[in-house]
Amino acid sequence: IMHFSNGRQDFGVANTKILIQEILLPHPDLKLHIPHMGGGGGYSSNEAAVFDSFIAAANGATALSRDHLFFDISGVVLTETRLGIPPTDPTLFPLIASQIQMWGVEHIRWGSDSWFADNPKDSLANIGAGLTLPDEAYNTIVRQDWVW
Repeated sequence: IMHFSNGRQDFGVANTKILIQEILLPHPDLKLHIPHMGGGGGYSSNEAAVFDSFIAAANGATALSRDHLFFDISGVVLTETRLGIPPTDPTLFPLIASQIQMWGVEHIRWGSDSWFADNPKDSLANIGAGLTLPDEAYNTIVRQDWVW
């Protein structure tokens, strides 16, 4: 598991390219789980651009493999401020759902960093209500085993 976002204002797509080029492509058998869809909790246009760059690398000439690369949606769909992280703009919910499907629901997991800050019941309800995912996709995400 690797928290990818460093929380700095200048964090973004350039960091994703470094991770892909210098770590993931040279080590295709590395098993990696990146929380919060590559961000630090919540979701903004910056986090969306970061995740889009992973999608582009997997679909493009770099041939980034999804085989050992998983993301989770912990703390992504926030409806209220949690630990200082503002709520996710609901206009981004369709984009998040689309990105999840483009990456592949079998490579997206649900999880939580903190039972007190990201109540599982609330988190699952937010994902179910906020994202327009087909039931099968939702169930795949929330019911996957985390066994490699």
